[in-house]
Amino acid sequence: MVSEPPGPSTLPVLASPPELQSLQDDIRMVRSQLSVFVEDVGKRFETLELNQSQFQVQLGEICETNKKLEFIISNMALQNSPSSPLTTLTDLTPQATPTGATGTRVRLETGQNSTGKPPIVSSSPQMVGSQPPFTPSVFEVGRGFSFPPAPIFSSPPLFRNPMYSSAPGILPTPIMHTESTAQPRTLKPKINFPEFDGCNPRSWLRKCEKFFELYNISEHEKLGYASVHLGDRV
Repeated sequence: MVSEPPGPSTLPVLASPPELQSLQDDIRMVRSQLSVFVEDVGKRFETLELNQSQFQVQLGEICETNKKLEFIISNMALQNSPSSPLTTLTDLTPQATPTGATGTRVRLETGQNSTGKPPIVSSSPQMVGSQPPFTPSVFEVGRGFSFPPAPIFSSPPLFRNPMYSSAPGILPTPIMHTESTAQPRTLKPKINFPEFDGCNPRSWLRKCEKFFELYNISEHEKLGYASVHLGDRV
């Protein structure tokens, strides 16, 4: 006679050893820590996705701004391009000037060039062998232009017969308008340099500074002017 195996209710309850209990506690702790870590990683991924979406939005705005800048630059380039009609040299004819020199009058014709290429010169200037360079002097409105002959000086204006004198130098005059400004001169009354007698040096220094300002004395010359105007007592 075969006996049946005992059922679940008949199995003896075995007490878990302490090592197994501590192992179960460690497993629970690891599970709790792992769940916390998973939640933290999920939050970080959500933040990363949000930052990525914001970056894409900013990148789109930057692209739009770049397109607007390119459009503005292209418009500025079109505005700065020459809008005047093209100029073509069509007539080069030698002509005598009032001074007797042989010149060339140039007639200009304007027109639009649809191809955007530079105009073609219809005729080339005549080659002159031993004649001097031409100096055009005729200017006709709407037909041509010319340049006046360059002035000829026997010597440079700034170096014509400089005058030298052995007399001792004098104090510079106050600031005035020169001939180059084409304005009348405005002279100031002559002021003697203050002489220092050893009394009240501050007042003397103020007078010296005022004198240097009126007569535009440079820095390296101030000491020389002051040293020659010291009294005997000093």
